[in-house]
Amino acid sequence: MTSGSTDGQESARHTRRLPWRWLLAGAVLLLPLLLASLLIDKEPLVLEVPELTAERAAQARSLASRLRSEVLLAERQPERIVITEDELNALASAGKRAVPRVSGRANITPLAMLAAMSLRIPSSPFGSYVNVLVELAPSTTGLALSKVRIGSMTVPRALVWPAARLGLDLLLGWGNGRALLDMVGAVSLEGESLSVEFRAMPDFAQRMAAIRDRLRLAREDALRVASPE
Repeated sequence: MTSGSTDGQESARHTRRLPWRWLLAGAVLLLPLLLASLLIDKEPLVLEVPELTAERAAQARSLASRLRSEVLLAERQPERIVITEDELNALASAGKRAVPRVSGRANITPLAMLAAMSLRIPSSPFGSYVNVLVELAPSTTGLALSKVRIGSMTVPRALVWPAARLGLDLLLGWGNGRALLDMVGAVSLEGESLSVEFRAMPDFAQRMAAIRDRLRLAREDALRVASPE
């Protein structure tokens, strides 16, 4: 009788555990679908990118050259950099020419800078676009990202900075992305211009050398798998 009672108890416990296993398996299967429904849109956020004219191409080259000489190749850390809305949108036009699936646009006002990007992906039941919206507010204490939205999901502020630091560290080398973000001391918005003031970084030249090496290796890897065009 004792043995039968024990077998019955084990069977009852197994029966109670079974629904939880099915619920867990269902959650694992449904989570990617839920994320896809939140992150993928049917329509692009950036509907139109200005054509890359000769004037815009010159603006994009000028901005890229200035950032390269004043930051990436600089031996001394810059104190301040000013970028206009026209320069950012010229860079977006050049990016659209290089990567047609990506469309970007920036809008600078005295209250905030809005940067939007739409990535066209293979068609799916959820849509064909991943839209990203970033809102940057003026600040005297570093970068102030007041809103980050991907698709219909607003990223919690508590996750924005850890994700940004991790992403830049993976791209630029461990610790380098964090150092660049921490270097920003203040952001001001005047008219249609974005002004960034920097905090002192004692190992600026060494950090930039490490970042240049990282970017060079990434470029070489990309060229190995990319067509000449």
